Amino acid sequence: MKKIKVGIPLVKNSDWLGGYNYIINLLEALDQIPNPKIEIVVFSSKEIKDKLSSKFNKISFKNISILTPLGFLYWNTKLIGKYLGDYNLHELLMSSLGISVLAYSSPLGKLKKVASICWIPDFQHIFLPKFFPKKEVLKRNRLFKSYINYSTILLLSSNSARNDLKEFSPKFIKNIRILKFVSCNSFKSEILPFNKIQEKYNIPKLYFHLPNQFWKHKNHNLVVSAVKVLNDKNIHCNIVCTGNIYDYRNPEYFSSFLELLKTCKVENQFKILGVIPYVEMVSLMFYSKAVINPSLFEGWSTTVEESKILNKRILLSDIPVHREQNPNKGKFFSLTSPLELAEQMEDCIENNEHKSNHFKSDLIIKSNKKNILDFAINFENISLDALKILSKD
Repeated sequence: MKKIKVGIPLVKNSDWLGGYNYIINLLEALDQIPNPKIEIVVFSSKEIKDKLSSKFNKISFKNISILTPLGFLYWNTKLIGKYLGDYNLHELLMSSLGISVLAYSSPLGKLKKVASICWIPDFQHIFLPKFFPKKEVLKRNRLFKSYINYSTILLLSSNSARNDLKEFSPKFIKNIRILKFVSCNSFKSEILPFNKIQEKYNIPKLYFHLPNQFWKHKNHNLVVSAVKVLNDKNIHCNIVCTGNIYDYRNPEYFSSFLELLKTCKVENQFKILGVIPYVEMVSLMFYSKAVINPSLFEGWSTTVEESKILNKRILLSDIPVHREQNPNKGKFFSLTSPLELAEQMEDCIENNEHKSNHFKSDLIIKSNKKNILDFAINFENISLDALKILSKD
């Protein structure tokens, strides 16, 4: 039986590295399926193709750099679709390449030659509009409405996101699917020796890891306040931060965060590393006292999934999606209470058992392998569903 081809665009955007890492992680998971029913075709730059094609033997890569013939057609048919509101030419291009389903892209035309799976990561702009410029809110509203109205399948990351969708669009929406992210990269990643990480970044032996990028809704300020609470009790702790320091929606946020550190007199207790290689980030997570995720809003937290894979203790803001993710070693605190977070941090400091035992537990390894495979098969089934729905319409 001939496998259907599922196209996935993969473009590296410095404003949102999470989207790029999400797709890489999905490819890692799909590569684990012993007998796949679909063939994945990735549309990417030459740089990404050269980097990844040897790593994923079961996956085809198409170079869509603008100076290539395919790249010229790819980007121009998308551009024409954007301005005319009609993606028929882009759909014809995909069909000519043998693509039956296009995932993680905008809706296609009305020719019904290629099914589309459109992903909405979260509805943060509805619940926290103050963190977005008005133009960005309007842009997201238009984009998400087009996904709802014209995609073959609307893909969401959690049941929490499905509930949030009701706020955005109260009308009944058919053909919704939930695909819950599972971290493959952290499962397969090497754990570097601690002295190698310590020497490179000059980090303290005992620290908490705050791996969220510096976007305003990630709520770093709460951690600053919690550290100050502990200092007032003569309890000293260190925070190692990783992630992009630039929030394109609030460009001044990082500088204001640095000012807050000085105001609270905790600047020497925060080590800000920015974006670092993934293997180093996972290693930092592994050796930490605990991971902290104080975020005000998530569609599905990658940080939580990485912690689950590593069997790490994680301190979490008490929001619905974190409850849904339900990490085995998770402790929840009010997203407005530095006192609650400080108490949990103090408990971690007093508890000497801070290292992960992921690599010592066969049960955890088997469970993680099953979760990764389930994630991949779920995506495969969603792709096959999209083709069935298209053929019925």
